[in-house]
Amino acid sequence: MNASIPQLGSLSSELAIRIEQVEAEMWKQYWSSVSPSQAFELGMHHEVVGSGVALMMEKIPNWFFNRVIGLGIDTAVTLDQIHYLQSLYRNKGLPLGISFSPHAQPSNLPHSLEEMGFENALDWVKMVRGVQAPMEVKTDLRIEPVAPHQWDTATDVLLQGFEMPPMLRPMFASVLGNPQNHIFMMWDGDKAVALGILSLFDGIGHLNSAATLPEYRGRGAQGALMAQRIKHGIELGCELFVTETGYLPDQKNPSLQNMIRNGFELAYMRPNYVVNP
Repeated sequence: MNASIPQLGSLSSELAIRIEQVEAEMWKQYWSSVSPSQAFELGMHHEVVGSGVALMMEKIPNWFFNRVIGLGIDTAVTLDQIHYLQSLYRNKGLPLGISFSPHAQPSNLPHSLEEMGFENALDWVKMVRGVQAPMEVKTDLRIEPVAPHQWDTATDVLLQGFEMPPMLRPMFASVLGNPQNHIFMMWDGDKAVALGILSLFDGIGHLNSAATLPEYRGRGAQGALMAQRIKHGIELGCELFVTETGYLPDQKNPSLQNMIRNGFELAYMRPNYVVNP
């Protein structure tokens, strides 16, 4: 563990469960927002298995879009469930990823997964903060909430910032119109250059979908967007904020540094176990 990441003093089991549920709900919202015809074109499916949400996207056979979130957080995982998931994804020719919280049960499941051929593809840090005021971020870019007539522009920023294929436009466009989401965008004059979403779930604000055009990185856009979303969430009555990012100990992560500067602390490290078909 990197000693420079401030760590939360304690985390109740109830809060640990809720944190995972929020992320699962956020991704379920992504999948549910797409129209049936668009979902068919992308091969998007999702279903509930135990306490987890299983996401599938056949057109993009990458584990990030084909994984289970929230498994074992309020009901223990059974081997029958794991075998079912393996069969479900294998029959579609897809990798299977399991984002497994250290608070999930049974605690020995990682060992069982490794015996089945799963490998940890990437650790994620789950970060949380309270409702203390965020830092002031200086930037020469302008920040504004996204209006409905700007959704096409916002979708362009997400696709280009994440370097995602155009086929994902329907998914991103649908998410922007969801009333649970509050979207802010950074502008350089009349050019939209960065974006971030705040999703609200029962008093918890989830910061997600933070993207910046490659040529505008390093100019404070994401730090400012994070601070603005926190301020907005506090105004809306959020009691807690949560977010996550990938963690590689030997690589610099600007997203993680923005989280730390904005008062986030480490709730826990979460591995992502993956098995390929």
